Amino acid sequence: MFDFKHVESAELAKQLRERHAVDTLQRLYAAFPSGLIRRGAAGTEPDFIVESEKKQVGVEVVEYFRPDIHEGLPVKAQEIFTAEVAAALTKLCSVAGLRNVSATLTFDYDVRLTKRDIPRLGRWLISELGRVAQGEIASYRVQHRQDLPVGVSEVWAHHRPWADDPYIGVSWGGVVRPASEYALSQLIARKERKLAQIYHESCSEVWLLVLVDPYNVASMAYVAPDYRLTRST
Repeated sequence: MFDFKHVESAELAKQLRERHAVDTLQRLYAAFPSGLIRRGAAGTEPDFIVESEKKQVGVEVVEYFRPDIHEGLPVKAQEIFTAEVAAALTKLCSVAGLRNVSATLTFDYDVRLTKRDIPRLGRWLISELGRVAQGEIASYRVQHRQDLPVGVSEVWAHHRPWADDPYIGVSWGGVVRPASEYALSQLIARKERKLAQIYHESCSEVWLLVLVDPYNVASMAYVAPDYRLTRST
């Protein structure tokens, strides 16, 4: 389906995802250290440092992509490309003057899309979301192939008067597969070796934050309820 190429802003986008994850964890998880968050010094400190009057706590962030193949393509490649398309469509809707609307797209994995398809998808989306943006209808859903542009299998839009800027997201309809316990254990073991060798010199405590399929909020991975992480040796 996808013709994906890395973009110059890929590293910046990764840093923004990581910072958003750390900010969210601090806001939602009471046991997480409080304090000011700053970026860690490369090579000598974890990805982020939480500074308080009493101590300095490190946070190492790592992205874990399930090695799944969905409809013949790696999940990672699909998520990277659809995230780029959604961001481009959001910008097109904003330039067109659409406000107070959010929409999610489910892509058709039987169709190969490239970035050259973005203007075509943008024109269709702008024409369809006008009534929702103006509040004439609260919700709008299109799921019949004959009513959709090639490459999209479903669109669901909502009027949101509390948010001025438009937002286009991705709804991924793939099967939720179990996360690989072995892969997670190996990932954690690698980070713990690094923690012991470097990070304890600058921090008395270091957290490891694992982001599963981080490009897509709709992505999920099932972990058995009896699964417990054991410290590597």
